[in-house]
Amino acid sequence: MTPRDDQFGDERGTIRLPVACLLAVCLAGALYLGYCGVTGYLEQRAGTRYYGALAGEVLANVPTAAPVPTPVPTDAPPPATPDEPQSATPCEATADEADAREDVTEAPAPEGTPEPTPTPAPAPTPAATATADPTDTPAPTVSAAPAATPEPTPRSAIDFDALRETCPDVMGWVRIEGTKIDYPIVQGEDNLFYLKHLPDGTANEAGSIMMDCANHPDFTDDVTILHGHHMRSGAMFGDLDLYKSADYYAEHPMMRLFTPDGDYDVAIFAAYSVDGATFAYPTVFTGRAGFDEFLHRARSRSCFTTDVEVGYGDRILMLSTCAYSYENERFLVVGKILENEAE
Repeated sequence: MTPRDDQFGDERGTIRLPVACLLAVCLAGALYLGYCGVTGYLEQRAGTRYYGALAGEVLANVPTAAPVPTPVPTDAPPPATPDEPQSATPCEATADEADAREDVTEAPAPEGTPEPTPTPAPAPTPAATATADPTDTPAPTVSAAPAATPEPTPRSAIDFDALRETCPDVMGWVRIEGTKIDYPIVQGEDNLFYLKHLPDGTANEAGSIMMDCANHPDFTDDVTILHGHHMRSGAMFGDLDLYKSADYYAEHPMMRLFTPDGDYDVAIFAAYSVDGATFAYPTVFTGRAGFDEFLHRARSRSCFTTDVEVGYGDRILMLSTCAYSYENERFLVVGKILENEAE
């Protein structure tokens, strides 16, 4: 071997070592990504099975469709049924009764007229006097049984006491009929734990639908915020950005909110994107000006227009998830909690 061959051999050895290291790093990265992908897929399937089983157990007796509120006229009295004739309201006499009272009203006696002497009632004759028969047996006295106390009507169609045995931080349940959104709502001490844990505390990348930790748990704030992951499968809040389409909104204009204090319909009135790095999620407005600014921004940036009337003092439900048109994008779907409880 000549010195020139030795030189080429050293150069080839010097080149091969970095290439081998690079290939090893790439292979390790590919294996790691594959592992993460398989693990994420398995966790996602586990989360899907968990939520499916939980919904099947909890919502077994819950109606599957949210009722659409029907306007009831307030300027006309309800029609009388054939078996129940319409009567005057309490403390309000009919015209015939008023005329009858006027007819029997006595005129005042003139001055100086002696008071009439009352005529004593005639004493009963002996024939009219009832004689007790010693053979008669008095009828037994029947005492009325105390009325049974009615069972209290549950405030919600969901048994939250039973649900909290396995999900202690559950605060409600949200459903949008005809979509994959049908999940319990939990609230943690922060907005981190339930990003990667199921409602029963099991670690899972799908996480939970989470009420913002700044909210009161009873949905009494001006705006209650619900966070959820945007899953590629459409699970959790993965289908939320479908509200970018007005046609999709027309098919799903209502949400259903179940709470321990009652179940409510929620009328969606806006859906729009915000910059999650700068958007200040509101929970309580300090006055009407703040509310009006929030409402104007929501309606002006919404992907569709609605005729849902929203006013200062109404309770708002806001669903938020990640979107990917730009960095830190968040997509919001906003609805008004109707104060009349859903039947």
